[in-house]
Amino acid sequence: GDSESAIEWFNKGSQTSETPVFFDYHLSNYLRELGRHEAAVDMMDKLLETDAKRVDYLFHKANSLRSLGRHQAAYDAMILASQLQPENQLFAEHAAQSKEKID
Repeated sequence: GDSESAIEWFNKGSQTSETPVFFDYHLSNYLRELGRHEAAVDMMDKLLETDAKRVDYLFHKANSLRSLGRHQAAYDAMILASQLQPENQLFAEHAAQSKEKID
């Protein structure tokens, strides 16, 4: 019920842990659950700086971008994920859904 305390807990874990990515990743998921998609996108960008080839980061970022109505950016993220992991049809499907919103 106290989302701000939970966010503080994630941030403290990120700052004090040997594995801050764990806390940052779960914070981004929590932010999406709260509907704070802009903050979730920022967190995904931070995570992508640590590992630009993580398709799960791209997927979560695209989901938040879609929620924000930023369909071109969501499409671009899913195209990149599709290029990194072409065998995963989920990325192509999500890219197509975003492309429909752009056209």
